[in-house]
Amino acid sequence: MSILFLDSPKRLASKGLLVTFSAPEICGVEMKKANPKISNEPTPYGNGMIRFDFFEDEWDPLNPDGNDLEMYIQHLEIIGKKILPIMIKKYAEQGSPVSCLINNPFVPWVCDVAESLGIPSAMLWIQSAASFSAYYHYSHNFVPFPSETQPEIDVQLPCMPLLKYDEVPSF
Repeated sequence: MSILFLDSPKRLASKGLLVTFSAPEICGVEMKKANPKISNEPTPYGNGMIRFDFFEDEWDPLNPDGNDLEMYIQHLEIIGKKILPIMIKKYAEQGSPVSCLINNPFVPWVCDVAESLGIPSAMLWIQSAASFSAYYHYSHNFVPFPSETQPEIDVQLPCMPLLKYDEVPSF
């Protein structure tokens, strides 16, 4: 079974690197259901190795805010900024120092952790280029987007077909 978001780690591992995929434990549970071979022990892949390290994020999905994604992302940042340096130190003590952190747009704070530890970092953009273009043009106010005062504005991004107002996600 191929899990799409593991394509990049697998590509890096195949070139001879040790790649550690890290995520909250709840993600690990779901990933292990899909592929029971997932392990925190380094597993050969191509010329390198890949391992998984799932951490406890202390989030209780049964609490009243358990399904609030925005609150969870904020919580994950607080916990992650504590846990990630501990994990990185553990790997250094084991003789496998972390040489680069790669994150996605949902956890931009990982770059801050990397910088504080003097480790290079990179952003892996996991959304389509069209999504990136929409975010870019929206955040820089290059094209008008639907708003509370003008909810039925269609959006024309460069080199893209016209997006009708009801096709644009709310920001």
